[in-house]
Formats: sequence, structure tokens, C-alpha cells
Amino acid sequence: MPLLNKPVTEMASNKTGCACDKEFHMYVRANLVFALDMGEHEVHHQGYLMIHNSKIVFLWDIDGTLLLTGGAGQAVFDRLFEEFYGEKYIWENIHPDGRTDDAIIEELFANRFGKKPGKAELKKISDRYNELMGEEILKAHRFRLMPKAVETIKILSRIPHAILGLATGNYEISARHKLKKAGLNDYFSFGGFGSDSHCRFELTRLAVKRGQKLAGPKAQTIVIGDTIHDVRCGKQAGAKTVGVCTGQTSREMLALENPDWLLGDLTEFNRVLQDCAPVGTTLGLSLQEGEDFYYDDGKMVLTEEHHLRRGYCCNKGCRHCPYDFSMGNS
Repeated sequence: MPLLNKPVTEMASNKTGCACDKEFHMYVRANLVFALDMGEHEVHHQGYLMIHNSKIVFLWDIDGTLLLTGGAGQAVFDRLFEEFYGEKYIWENIHPDGRTDDAIIEELFANRFGKKPGKAELKKISDRYNELMGEEILKAHRFRLMPKAVETIKILSRIPHAILGLATGNYEISARHKLKKAGLNDYFSFGGFGSDSHCRFELTRLAVKRGQKLAGPKAQTIVIGDTIHDVRCGKQAGAKTVGVCTGQTSREMLALENPDWLLGDLTEFNRVLQDCAPVGTTLGLSLQEGEDFYYDDGKMVLTEEHHLRRGYCCNKGCRHCPYDFSMGNS
């Protein structure tokens, strides 16, 4: 039975299944449902105040944002340059963070030989690089995931209005090697990659375009990364941006780029979800008993499916919270 069909007096007599466990009232105003907590919290479920159905495309950087390979990338370049050119100690004055694989190869090559590789040479290097990455990533003992990376991606994958993609300077083959090691590869069906373009902005633009093709032209896009390149290119591509301070770039440097959100790490990602969660009409206008909520000993208990459709954690310790309350309340 839709909640709006219940008398206001009956709705007001129920309690939530949340940790605060205070009596709350449901008011119907201008065909919207407002959930007002009667205790210390002014608005119990703020998501009810936002009514629209837009999808959101989340475009993720990989290295320094979701994971660290523990030196696998550097080991690949070391092996490759020694195998092809007999060169060792190739990293002097090289800063790879946030750059495409092509750009890193070109700089390494120019640093050793005074010129960029030709097209055929670059193709030979990139093909071998992808092969060696598959080998090195399997034996990368210092490989590690960033805090709450897996949990955050899994949560987003279950939110109906969220679409997951990549915006990374990695060649796609190498990106997939890393994501498979992390157990995250199957969550990303598309993206923009270093194999699409030498230019970080261009691959980000392509990722945004591909995401909008899936989600619709009015979809909001959010680019998440740990470097100034992620933030700059996301902004230039018309996306909102999240700077995550888990890579080599300092918080102060990321802050200068003015990302829409600046996070210490992904344990704070609920801030992003709270700010942009598009609550659909199934939440705002027609709560279905059995689907969105049920009653337990006179208390209204919101279901896991309801929380997922809302799209963020309300930090109240709800009984069926799917967001890992410790993440939302970090």
C-alpha cells in the first residue's frame, strides 16, 4: 500500500527502525513526503527533499585512487627498457603520476635517447608493456587496495541511478590486469584509456561521452582521481570532480584545483553520495509497503532496497543500511 494513502495521523504514530529510535512524523506537503525527526536531528532523511530521476556517471582513475600496484608499473618499464635497449636506471627526473602510459614511455625514451619513439616503435613498446604488466601484477607482493575502495565500488554498483566507468591513463589491457588483481574489473564496462589517446583530457572527454551514451545526455558525470590532472581534465570535460588525497599529490596541491569534493580517502565518499543523490519518484511520492518499508513492533523499518534507491547513507545506523554505516559515519 503506498504510504501516501495512509492517514497522516496513522503515519505519525510510527517510529523508524534507525539507531536514534525517536518518533518521527510523515507530512504530506505539495505531494512530497518530508521525513522530520522529532529529536535532535532536524531532518531525518534529507533525500526526500530532492526529486529527480537523473542518472550519475562515476568515472574512476585507478592508480593512487583505487589501488597501488606496489611498484609493478616501474618494474615493467625497467624490464622493457633493459630487454629492448639494454638500458637500466631510467627513472631520473620522471614524474609519471596522472599521465598516460604513452606519455610516460615517450618521456622515458626521450630522456635516454634524446628523441621520442616513432609510431612503430611506440606500438612495439606498448604491446610488450601490456604483456609484461600481466606478469608483474600477478607477483606484485606490495599490491594493495585503497581504504574502502572495494566497498565503495560495490555500493555504487548496486545503486540503480549510478553508472560506473573509468578515466585512466593506463592502456586498457594494463588497466584490466590491475582491476582483475583487485577483484574490481567486472564493475567497469567502459571508460577512457591511455590506449584511446596520448592526451589525458581527450581520454577523459571520451569517457564522459561514452558514459552519456549509456546514461543519457542529461546525466551528471563525476570524475574521481588523486592527481591535479584528474581534476583539471574532469572540469575541462564538463564533469564534477572528486580529489582523493591517497596518491602522491598533497592535499594542498589538490585543493588549489578546487575540486567539487576533496576527500582524505574513500572512507569519506558518502559525502559525495549525500550531495548528489537523485531521489526518484518511487522515494518521494509513493513509498510501497513491503518494498520500501515494513512494520516491526509498531516501528517503520526502511528496507535495503529503499536505501539503495535513495543513493546515500543518512548516518543514522538504519537496520538495513547497505552502505557500511562506519563508512558513512567516518
